[in-house]
Amino acid sequence: MIKIDHDERMLDILFRRIPPERLLRHVCSQAEKGASSLTKEDMRRIFLQFADTTLHGYSEDEQSLLFDQLDQSVQDLAEEFGIQSSACLVPVNFTLGMLTLQGEEPVCRSSQVLRWRNAYHHFGQDLLVCAYLAYYDMKFQIRRENFAWSAVLRTDDRILRQVLEEGLAENHFHLNGSTQSFSLGWCALMNQPLSILDLPDKFSSLLQTVASRGPEDNILPPKDRLTIAALVRSILFRALHREEFQEENKKEFKEGFLKDAQDPFSASWEFYMGYVHSFSPINQVADQVRVLQEGYGVKIPLPEGEWICLDYALEWPVFQAVKDMPYRALAGERTFLYRCFSACLRNEFSHFEMDLLHLYLSLKTAFRGEMIQVNMQVGFQNFADYQDRKDLAWDNAYRWEACRMALNAPLLTGPVHRLEARLTPSKTEEQLLEKISFYDRGKRFADLPFRVPLSREESLLDLENQAESFQKAPYFYVLHFPKRNDNAPAPSGFFLPQCRHARLRNDVRVWAEVLARALSRSPYLCARIRGIDGCSNEVNCRPEVFATAFRFLRNFQAEPSVLPERPRSKPLHCLSASYHAGEDFYDIADGLRAIDEAVNFLEYRRGDRIGHALALGIDPQVHYQTKSMTIILPQQNYLDNLVWMLYRGRELGVHVDPQQYGIMQQEALRLLHIIYGNVMEKNHWSVTLQDYYCSMQLRGDAPSLYQEGGEFKKPDLLFQSQYDRWMTADTPKSQKLEPYRRSWRIAGMYYYYQFGDGEKREGQKPVSVPILPEYILVVRQMQDALQKYLAARGIMIECNPSSNVLIGTFGEYGRHPITRFNNMGLCSQPDSDCPQLHVCVNTDDLGVFDTSLEFEYTLLYRSLSEQVNEDGSPMYNGRSILRYIQNLREMGMQAVFPGVQEERSR
Repeated sequence: MIKIDHDERMLDILFRRIPPERLLRHVCSQAEKGASSLTKEDMRRIFLQFADTTLHGYSEDEQSLLFDQLDQSVQDLAEEFGIQSSACLVPVNFTLGMLTLQGEEPVCRSSQVLRWRNAYHHFGQDLLVCAYLAYYDMKFQIRRENFAWSAVLRTDDRILRQVLEEGLAENHFHLNGSTQSFSLGWCALMNQPLSILDLPDKFSSLLQTVASRGPEDNILPPKDRLTIAALVRSILFRALHREEFQEENKKEFKEGFLKDAQDPFSASWEFYMGYVHSFSPINQVADQVRVLQEGYGVKIPLPEGEWICLDYALEWPVFQAVKDMPYRALAGERTFLYRCFSACLRNEFSHFEMDLLHLYLSLKTAFRGEMIQVNMQVGFQNFADYQDRKDLAWDNAYRWEACRMALNAPLLTGPVHRLEARLTPSKTEEQLLEKISFYDRGKRFADLPFRVPLSREESLLDLENQAESFQKAPYFYVLHFPKRNDNAPAPSGFFLPQCRHARLRNDVRVWAEVLARALSRSPYLCARIRGIDGCSNEVNCRPEVFATAFRFLRNFQAEPSVLPERPRSKPLHCLSASYHAGEDFYDIADGLRAIDEAVNFLEYRRGDRIGHALALGIDPQVHYQTKSMTIILPQQNYLDNLVWMLYRGRELGVHVDPQQYGIMQQEALRLLHIIYGNVMEKNHWSVTLQDYYCSMQLRGDAPSLYQEGGEFKKPDLLFQSQYDRWMTADTPKSQKLEPYRRSWRIAGMYYYYQFGDGEKREGQKPVSVPILPEYILVVRQMQDALQKYLAARGIMIECNPSSNVLIGTFGEYGRHPITRFNNMGLCSQPDSDCPQLHVCVNTDDLGVFDTSLEFEYTLLYRSLSEQVNEDGSPMYNGRSILRYIQNLREMGMQAVFPGVQEERSR
């Protein structure tokens, strides 16, 4: 675990733990009383009220001493510049010794990478970087105009950077989640305040846990907080430009929040809420912002020819330096923060304005925590809650900038040579073509120099005739089919029974057939789309749901009559496959089974990939300890996991202790009779666990083939569509399933698994399972065996360190299972126990996790560098770690899905 030092905890209390509402009330109070600032004792009192949220294990007296220590360090910094002390100097003080400069570029010191990650993950890089640059430039009298550094800083490790600059491949990159969602969203909300009123209902509740110490901390809704932030930002911006506005700012703030209130402390909180809830103030803020945009902001062209101001804080001298850079839209806020910190260091801000800056930073950090996953909750659903917020109601201008950041930034500002961008499918061919071409047009426009217009007509050039040039582009697309929970209909009654995930299966079919038709008719889409994926929450959606669609798309051939210009001898290109599995699970065995089912039901080939696969490599002992050695899961899952381990384990060569085998077997038989006892009794079936395991292997078949009471109906290849022809697999292994399909008992058990209303209800009931050491040993053996099985089949694993640390249960980069999958180069002698799986490092949703591909490699490098043996000596030497990073880099490039013209392994 990354050690959190006192300075970081102080920063956390001042800018995250103290609710902005508390600061707001005090700022209002000071403005009303004519006081100059929050006093030291005011800050001490507020600090100590929230210190216990971070300073665990410290008494109140010790917390008070820590505050004094913090105050003294800030006083020392203030005395260095001959200025007044302020909480706004804390970020400045915090970054000293952590950041440095290489030329004009701010970088992180290599030794501080893990500490830096932990800090900026909670507060954002711009707050800390701008504070540092303001200090550095003030000290060395530097005039700064370039604010287009990367969203995630690089490090000063020259050797590591040389290795990475040989070329990285981004092979797991959810496009809509891989822009700077928060930073761009904040820019949009601060410059279009009326859009705050349209904030999605997803923001109606807070994802972060917020401490409240009484009425002073009554938490405002996000919309109200954003309104206040937009007002404060406009006040501070004018203070940066005209000194005569400072007194007017104070007057305006007083009149806005304190109008008709004789005593702010006695005024009810409803009064303050009434201000921000009323429609008039947000209109006033919008009018102020509009004036600032017209007076200061630079207008930029859009692809359709329109010109728009992205940010009033992005003024012409700064824009000149960043106009063609991918992160230009962030330069306005960076300039604003930099100048605010500089004003504090130059004594140009009054106490009142420094308090406003503290309030602004607190409001911004609070909203950031609602878009960047910082709440330290594990599991995919928590991530999904953040992911659902990534698309704010941006207008067209910010959508184009989001595209610029997502595609241009990694390819132009870092060592990324290949980028696999993932998008959801569409319900029509026209929608799919528009979705793909939007990003290609955006990328093309972003590549042009500033002031070169590109009309919509020009941007919609004949894409089909440019298919060959697009084939050579360093980025391409993969369509990922989203999983979702089974919203089962009411009991069947007189209607045909519904199988599990019937609605999703229908949607998947539509998406797959639309994609197939689009690929048949569009050489452009053939050049742009290289693969398919199954994404989103896997806990209640098994790979079986996507089996037919994946088999269909992997083997689809264009009909000659549909596309006569395509030579009959030249088939449509073959799509590669990825599938999210083993990322989130009720039990490790549940995740392992999902990985195994994906490989077998989806007919995986060499070079196909499994996304995340945490269940395959995390330490079972650590995982179960985080669950207090007890798991809870549906009875159906528990039964399936036990039977899978008993029989699939035997196939994989796992030897289970006879006593433990007997315990697992007895438990599985008990669950089998609880869930399916009525079925077996009604049909006079004597079903063994072996029979049940055989029925589990039929789950890759389409349920519709068994819907007549379990009797298998073989697809009629003559009259059915291409999609229907893949309702069963066409492999030698599938042929071995024919006896199971013809067995009333085995096929019947599959029927009741899919269609039995009572069986599904009984299977969904939860069961708590205590975890014993003997069970952990079996799980560990299953992991080892499945790793070797995947390695032998050439299946690759997509590792996403930051995503995995935040979603998984191991919580540390040093415990990431990537070294258990592959450790080639780390040790002087190859490890015979390591399967040496083919792995690749990626970012997943870099906007949600606030990272970059280069930084993901850096985090792995530093975590390996800091691992030690029992005697305290380094576990690995520096050259070995560099060899390992080089190995990871090369495997990432090898994992890139091939294009139309490239040969594929079948």
